[in-house]
Amino acid sequence: MCGICGIYNFNQKKISKNELKIMNDQMISRGPDAEGYLLENNFGMAMRRLSIIDIDKSNQPISNESQNISIIFNGEIYNFIEIRKQLLSDGVNFQTNGDTEVILKLYEKFGEKFISKLIGMFSICIFDKIKKKILIYRDRFGIKPLYYYYDKNSLYFASSLFSLKKVLKLKKSKDAFFLYLCLNYFPSKISAYEDVNSLLPKEYIKIENNRLSIQKYEIEIHSYENFNQSKFKDIIDDSININLRSDVNLGLMMSSGLDSSIIAKQATKNIQDIKAYTADFENKYDNESILAKRFAEELKINHETIKVNENDVPHHLNEILRNMDEPCADTAIIPSYLISKKAKDDGIKVLLSGAGGDEIFGGYGRHYINFYTFFYGILSFLKIKEHKLINIFPYKIQNYLLKFLNKQFAYIANTSGQNLGIIFEIINKNDNKKLIDSLERILLGLIKSNFGFNSQSIINADLSLYLPDNILRPFDKVSMINSVEGRVPFLDHRLLDIIKSFNLDVTNRGSFTKNKKILRDLYNKDLPEYIMNNKKKGFNAPLDKWKIRYEDHSSQEFFEDNLNMRLVSQNLKNKNYTNFLYNLNTYKIWAEYN
Repeated sequence: MCGICGIYNFNQKKISKNELKIMNDQMISRGPDAEGYLLENNFGMAMRRLSIIDIDKSNQPISNESQNISIIFNGEIYNFIEIRKQLLSDGVNFQTNGDTEVILKLYEKFGEKFISKLIGMFSICIFDKIKKKILIYRDRFGIKPLYYYYDKNSLYFASSLFSLKKVLKLKKSKDAFFLYLCLNYFPSKISAYEDVNSLLPKEYIKIENNRLSIQKYEIEIHSYENFNQSKFKDIIDDSININLRSDVNLGLMMSSGLDSSIIAKQATKNIQDIKAYTADFENKYDNESILAKRFAEELKINHETIKVNENDVPHHLNEILRNMDEPCADTAIIPSYLISKKAKDDGIKVLLSGAGGDEIFGGYGRHYINFYTFFYGILSFLKIKEHKLINIFPYKIQNYLLKFLNKQFAYIANTSGQNLGIIFEIINKNDNKKLIDSLERILLGLIKSNFGFNSQSIINADLSLYLPDNILRPFDKVSMINSVEGRVPFLDHRLLDIIKSFNLDVTNRGSFTKNKKILRDLYNKDLPEYIMNNKKKGFNAPLDKWKIRYEDHSSQEFFEDNLNMRLVSQNLKNKNYTNFLYNLNTYKIWAEYN
């Protein structure tokens, strides 16, 4: 685990090591244990290392024996031991015992096809002197971040926006700001800054013959013959087992939910001394700590409850957001941050989380209750057109909304709550043509892929948008602030391959009363009834029950009037503004520091 960065000059200008070092120094929390550099005329790359595997030997960059192929790497390759054994049997020699050199040797042997053989999370940069080629990869699920700035003269890339901001004159993006207010996060390629994009999951940058292209890499789909549930369970267990590989202490982020409980159960079969942490929101309805503690005691796991008091939220938000390279409105960042901070204090460098289980196995209501298809069926039966629902908006927005409703409103509405409607209300009241044009342009751009209304399409949308951008990105950022590596065992492409290969759709994964049916059937004998029947609560703070005061952060940079104060007063009458105000507040706190 570490942070990586680099610069390539298309005009052949020689790279400044000082500039590269400035970028690298901004990622010290991602890798406090070591740093490394490689400069080759108009190309330079650097890394900061958090030592997890092969602590003493695997510092980067790593080069082959001929010194003509070099690599830097952020992440973990969980199946590196198996790959290494195979390469050794083929006569390949190794100088280290870590996973970085395994990636390098794979590339030497298979070229660009090496990527299909990896199980793990990663951003990788390979410099091939012989072929005069640079390759920059991001993992299949988007677990590890990779940002880039590209113009006709240069490419800058880094694991952190802080690195890019330190050497480039970046401006905060107004378009991204409105998307953030609507969705709670920055979607797809967009970042908080103009002209800075995020590499998508399964994408890679290729520089060859002084030309840059961005491509999707091909994934080798494994064939699962004679598949049965027992074999499926074996692969889930194997994914958890290989995620436990570490030369440093590991911990668990433990709720009373199905996913983290499965991980905890399997972890105790492999590791005797492991510690688990649970967030306690001090709210009886949302409190998961009681059941989590009970299960931890049954497993004989050292367990600690981390208190999250609503009076401390403003302090926590300020502490978190001033150290984040972009804002995040997901309240889960608060317990995630506090748990990773405590883990660091306890000497733990790796935390395992159940994140991704919902997206893989159908854990959200929108996955297995196809409400929106039913809703639009009713409208059709009653001969009610969608435009009857949107007459409250100006004509220009009505025209846009008709397109929007027919494409993706179900998905966006489900993941953004009331925020989209509030944005439209603001636009309507202010009659701001510029805002209308901006919002229309970016939202229409967002729905080009047309995820559709069927359940599988919504799951695919979650895997490509909601999961990497709203769950994985914040988890990576808050854990790395504390120099702790976050791992997500359920995000193993083998599990997704099985589901796709055997067409295990949502009807197989859940029902109106129970989600993730596959997991429940597989582990019903391994977990206690109080875990199996526990209702999903999530990892979010109970904003609707907390009476958080919102400070008057000036909004004039983006709005002509003091929007925040106006919405605060309206919030006294309308509770639907709570989440929107929280979004606005997190952005303004972050903007004050960045």
